[in-house]
Amino acid sequence: MNRQAFSSQLPTEFLGGDVLLTVRQVMAITGLSRSSIYSFMAAGAFPLSATVGGRSVRWSLLEVRSWMAERFALRDKSGRARGAMR
Repeated sequence: MNRQAFSSQLPTEFLGGDVLLTVRQVMAITGLSRSSIYSFMAAGAFPLSATVGGRSVRWSLLEVRSWMAERFALRDKSGRARGAMR
């Protein structure tokens, strides 16, 4: 069994409700490019990655979701609610 198949079978409760994401998964979830992710991280505007071994890094799904929720909350505060005319 490969690592990805094994990790996808673990219940999130086993991981404390969190899942570690690869950069490709973060890109798919957020719609950001790799360079944007790292630029936002450098500016302190995106969750930091954690080194999990060697050059391998991962992001917390809970932190990425929280960042996305903050972005929507800022949008809604500015009056640009979903479906609003520009």
